[in-house]
Amino acid sequence: MKLKILLVALSLFLVACANTSAKPTDSESNQTTAPACWTSPITGKCADETVPTLVVKIDDVSLARPQWSLNLADVVIVEPVEGGLTRLFAVYQSQTPTTLGPIRSARVSDVDLAAAFGEPGLAYSGASSKTSPFLWKSTLQLVGAPQGSTGYYRDNERSAPHNLLGEYSKIVERIEKPEAALLGERVGWKFSEKPTIGKDLLWFRAQWPGSKKTFTWDSNLNKWSMKVYEDDLKTVVADNQLEDVVTDTVFVMQTKLMPLPYKTHAVSPTPYPKTYGQGTGFVLSQGTIIEAIWKRPTINDLPRWFTPAGKEIAVKPGSAWWLVLADNDSFTIKYPKPTKSPTPSESATS
Repeated sequence: MKLKILLVALSLFLVACANTSAKPTDSESNQTTAPACWTSPITGKCADETVPTLVVKIDDVSLARPQWSLNLADVVIVEPVEGGLTRLFAVYQSQTPTTLGPIRSARVSDVDLAAAFGEPGLAYSGASSKTSPFLWKSTLQLVGAPQGSTGYYRDNERSAPHNLLGEYSKIVERIEKPEAALLGERVGWKFSEKPTIGKDLLWFRAQWPGSKKTFTWDSNLNKWSMKVYEDDLKTVVADNQLEDVVTDTVFVMQTKLMPLPYKTHAVSPTPYPKTYGQGTGFVLSQGTIIEAIWKRPTINDLPRWFTPAGKEIAVKPGSAWWLVLADNDSFTIKYPKPTKSPTPSESATS
């Protein structure tokens, strides 16, 4: 009889255990598996991979400043143009600006640069008769003013040609094949929350014959701030407010000019820098400067950056400026003064 009672009790105990283990706790029932995010190959941050990439050609002369929405670009490339001036090649994907510009004309070098981002849309004001055929044959999806006025308008408070602005939402909708303008699984820079660190830097100055930009590390923002000549570079944001232009990383690509792929008799011909292949340069990362070798096997690749010893340089996730310095361009590096070691008398206590 005792054995029967024990067996019944054991059965009831096992049933109770089974019911208890099968019932999830409140904390378990509230847990959901977060979907893995798509990481942008050009920022290293989570973004919406279904947003097509838009490249915008932005004016970079004094009459064009301050420009709109520079801090919302994932990448800003500074490229040389005629007369020793520079123009900006701004790449938008992970953030949504409202206003773009001032928008200016395209160059044949844009074909080589744009291919690194797949088949992006190109917002531009126009191009020369020599350049246009190269744009038509490129991977770019042309959504510029020459293809229609939708999304473009003039700012009457500025003088032409420095007053053509764009509405991002209307221009990006004009991309005919948005799926082809996705970044997808492209191989970009190497990102890490523990980026490669180089030599401490006070400032780095890039100089073209008609343009000068100085980058200084802002330890409060943990970003690089910029000056154009002696003035802080500003950008127009929402409600026409101004803010300082900043970025997380600066890539400096030293290269050579190539012959133009068309004949010209211009007194000041368009510079055509070679932005593919291999060369030397620098990476400005976290208040330091790193000597670098860049490698871009084809125009369809993003450049990757290595130390002279061959180790790939890791940068912190975020935005980047990419400076193209060719034959007539130069740079200046300002390092902090070495800390003076105290003499025995200075270090002694009284």
